[in-house]
Amino acid sequence: MQLPKRLSQTLRDQDTSDDVIYLTTAGKERLERELVRIEAHDLPETLETMRYALSLGDYSENAEYMEAKSKLARLHGRVLTVKDRLKRAIIVSGDGDVVSIGSTVDVELAGALRTYTIVGAHEANPSKGPISYISPVGKALLGAKVGDRVEVLREDAPPNVYTVQRIYSNED
Repeated sequence: MQLPKRLSQTLRDQDTSDDVIYLTTAGKERLERELVRIEAHDLPETLETMRYALSLGDYSENAEYMEAKSKLARLHGRVLTVKDRLKRAIIVSGDGDVVSIGSTVDVELAGALRTYTIVGAHEANPSKGPISYISPVGKALLGAKVGDRVEVLREDAPPNVYTVQRIYSNED
C-alpha cells in the first residue's frame, strides 16, 4: 500500500529551479530580515527549548520536546524556502510611464480611488494593496498608461472598469 504524499513533499519533489520569482526591493529586504531573524533569534531560542526539554528525559511522552522538535522542523523549512526565493528572485521596479511589475497605480473604480501595487505572486496581499501580476486586475492593468480604461470581466456581473489615474515607480 502506498501512502499519500504530503503537499510539502510533492512541492519539494517538483523541479522549480528555473522558476523566476519577481520581488520588489522592499520584498527582498523583508525576506532578508526574516532570514536574519530566524537564524539569529528563533533557531537558537528553539534549540535552547529543545535542550531543556531533553533534560527532562522520557522523549516518548515529552510534549515540550515534541513541540520544540516540530517548531525546529518548521523553522528549518522556512529557512530553506526563504533562501530559495532569494536565490531565484529578480528585483523589479516600475518605470513610471506604463504599469508593470513593481508599479504602484492609482485607479478609479465606480467613482472611488484605489491604490494597488503590482507585485510577484509571493508578495501579493490584496487586502493591503499589493496584488499579483497574475491576478485578474493585475493582468488587466499591465501595460496600461495614465488615462487608460481597462475592464476586468466577472462571472454573473457586468465587468469592472478601472481608469488609471497615476502610476508611480518604486523609487517615487
